[in-house]
Amino acid sequence: MQKPLGLYPLPRSDGLTTEEALQLLRSPLDDIVIVPCIPKGTKNNVYCLIDNSENQKRQTLGQNRTYDDDCGAWQSSKSKSVISPYVADGQNGLKRVFWIASWQAYCNEVKVDGKRVYNPLNPQPSPDTVIKIRRYYVTLAANDDYKRRITTLVDANVTAEHNVAIVEYFGEHAVGTVHGRNKDVKCENQRKCSLSSTVISHAESAEDIEDQCESNDR
Repeated sequence: MQKPLGLYPLPRSDGLTTEEALQLLRSPLDDIVIVPCIPKGTKNNVYCLIDNSENQKRQTLGQNRTYDDDCGAWQSSKSKSVISPYVADGQNGLKRVFWIASWQAYCNEVKVDGKRVYNPLNPQPSPDTVIKIRRYYVTLAANDDYKRRITTLVDANVTAEHNVAIVEYFGEHAVGTVHGRNKDVKCENQRKCSLSSTVISHAESAEDIEDQCESNDR
């Protein structure tokens, strides 16, 4: 069965690497379509790139961002949002760093005798060279094996050609698992979206929980 326009297979079981995600966020490839809404239809081990400009406007107005889809209710109470800072490693890659607020310093992490130890970077990176990526993780209420991850850039420190978000789906969605607090939800970009209207799970905020800036993520 042909996938809906705008959905692409995940390159591996654990999804896009940080480098791959950053490339898409900063300057999407020509063969990747940016869609106004999360496409309707089956989303098994796929990702899409959506226009995030409406969410940026909502954030400016002090409103929560929304990422609606037709998968059913998500376990928002068990979701997590992680902000991870990175710096260029000098080899065309990214190095994960950690902000230690009590030291007001970015640090690297090493393990000593099984314990995590943080050492301040010397010299400290310039703030405009630190890339902050937010990842929001949530599990489907009807299926603990079906998960979604939303990735966005946090700051305007890194110039992006487009204001986009990456939405990744992990696992296989069981047909007919729409339950929980569901209602018809119209996409923020409905005028741009030519996709058919279906029953969609309730709007879900990527800001429902506190960002965990020092949490580990891959």
